[in-house]
Amino acid sequence: MSRTTRANAHRRLSLLATSSLVATSMLGGFGVVAVTTLTPSVALAVPACSPAEGQTGPGSGPLVTGTVPCVGATPGIDFKESNFFGGLTVDLDGVTVSTFGVTIESTDNGFITLNDDIVPSSITSTTGSGVGISGGGGAVDVEFNHGLLSATTVTSTVGDGVNLTNTGSGSITFNTTGSVSGLGILSEGIYTGAATGTTTITAVDVTSGGFGGGIVSNATGGAIKITDTGTVTGDITATNTGAGTIDIAAKNATGGFLFTPGVNANAGTGAVHITTTGNIDGIAATGSGNLTGNATSGAISGVIDGIYTNEKGFGVT
Repeated sequence: MSRTTRANAHRRLSLLATSSLVATSMLGGFGVVAVTTLTPSVALAVPACSPAEGQTGPGSGPLVTGTVPCVGATPGIDFKESNFFGGLTVDLDGVTVSTFGVTIESTDNGFITLNDDIVPSSITSTTGSGVGISGGGGAVDVEFNHGLLSATTVTSTVGDGVNLTNTGSGSITFNTTGSVSGLGILSEGIYTGAATGTTTITAVDVTSGGFGGGIVSNATGGAIKITDTGTVTGDITATNTGAGTIDIAAKNATGGFLFTPGVNANAGTGAVHITTTGNIDGIAATGSGNLTGNATSGAISGVIDGIYTNEKGFGVT
């Protein structure tokens, strides 16, 4: 399909989606169902996104593809990604999400991208994750680092601040210059779960709930890289059950529930490298590959151990 044809098809989808009528249409030859939109009475309250988003939490959103711009205020943003144009990009420009957060679910292996703009957004959930994205093997990429004078913030009062998962070789990337908070009693500030795809997390100030971790990243083989330049209230924990490497660079981490160290790396056969530049409430690293560390400034202290390592194979600590 040519670029012009795809652009025209996307414009037709957008026109269908912004109509005040409830309309479902088939694009001939493509076998893709267009967006089912709002009823006339609801459409009078201009939706934040075009095509219109689901506003009542996970599962309420339409099947969309291409690029979706969002401006204004909404209770929630919910979409299901379709691989018709290769995936889905959602652009937030000064959006205020008040109740249900942002949820995007893949229906195939297309990419999912969520961006903010120079006008930052405020995302809040009182029902689940602040941002929850479930990929199907395509890249999952969240970029909240475009704010000009301030930064996009994400808060959940009951769940994870950010929860990103992917399958197969699909990668996960989360970059933010704003604060992330997951304040549920068992919640994480940031949680990622990948298989063999790489995970990259770049964050600043992250806060977890009572028993959850600040930043928790799991993989079954893909490399994990976590960089935090602010303060993590809770622990930073990376677990890789395969051959993927773990690389953690942390400034300040307070540690988690029941004396969980501030930085934890649980590796399979891959190498582990930990760098700290501030105050860390303990470091623990295990694995059968090389275990290395570097503390350039600040203090490392722990209720039980300041630094604990357990190299199970032929690596060098």
